Amino acid sequence: MTTTENPSSEIANNPDIKARRRVSVSRATPAEVLRTLANDQDIEVRANVARNPGTPSDVLVILIDDPNVRLHRGVASNPNTPPATLQKLSDDPDRWVRIEVIKNPTTPPAVLQLLASDLDGSVRKCVAINPSTPPEVLAVLMLDFDPAVQEAAQEALQERQAAR
Repeated sequence: MTTTENPSSEIANNPDIKARRRVSVSRATPAEVLRTLANDQDIEVRANVARNPGTPSDVLVILIDDPNVRLHRGVASNPNTPPATLQKLSDDPDRWVRIEVIKNPTTPPAVLQLLASDLDGSVRKCVAINPSTPPEVLAVLMLDFDPAVQEAAQEALQERQAAR
């Protein structure tokens, strides 16, 4: 395919940073262009690729090797991120990365269970709020030493019982 047939790939190699940023955020950008942009020198472009739901999962796995926390947050929030990568990110030192893992709709319940014992109360509260958190994990969070976590877990259990 020539660049005239695919203007997105032409833009991926464009020296105009604004053009590359626009392409990196677009859901219509082809996977191969996102692969190219994943190696861009601009952190904003790479962070956009990490968040883009069209980014292939193998690219997301590679992006977490970059030490920049913005990429970790983007990968953690991406629904294409493989479960094993989400589990790896659940141990990230940045609490916002761990919170993005919790908010990701594809995070497995086992990872939510791991994060239910996180040292950070705001992370545990997010686990309590997540609709995919298993009821047995919510029961444990109801006994948490942080009242905000207890309350969130209790409300989540009540909402589930009311929905039945």
